[in-house]
Amino acid sequence: MKFEVGARASPPPEFGPDHLPTKITKWTFLYCVQRFSMFGTFYVAPTLYCWLSIARRKWPKPTLSHSLKKALVEQVTYTPFAMISFYFGMTLLEGKTVDDGLHEVSHKFWPTYRIGVMVWPFAQLINYTLVSEKNRVPYVSVCSLLWTSFLAYMKYNNFEIIQ
Repeated sequence: MKFEVGARASPPPEFGPDHLPTKITKWTFLYCVQRFSMFGTFYVAPTLYCWLSIARRKWPKPTLSHSLKKALVEQVTYTPFAMISFYFGMTLLEGKTVDDGLHEVSHKFWPTYRIGVMVWPFAQLINYTLVSEKNRVPYVSVCSLLWTSFLAYMKYNNFEIIQ
């Protein structure tokens, strides 16, 4: 669900001011939403559930120490895995080749990861220490909506890497 909403909140740049097409088809937009929904439902949700289950068992206390460990370990384990999977998987869902997916990962992973490292550890630290257990899902849902909108922007943005 969060991927569907994120895709709707941030349609690909082909619908934006830089890439105004002569005609926007409803089918093209719905196909994009469908890809994000499928990926979020059948891939992200199960992998994220597994990661959170492992983290909860490894660091069960809502202390600052455990929360820091969870947030930092997530940044070096689950986050790279999730981002690579996102770019590669979404490219395959578009009907493109494995080489296209590898190319997309090689060009977009690091710019996305750098921004993610500035956002997610702090968001998760707040989540693990200040947000009550019953409010964690709504809190993470709002954060994920914003992040998915950013991922949609990065996915459909064709930029050159400046060395």
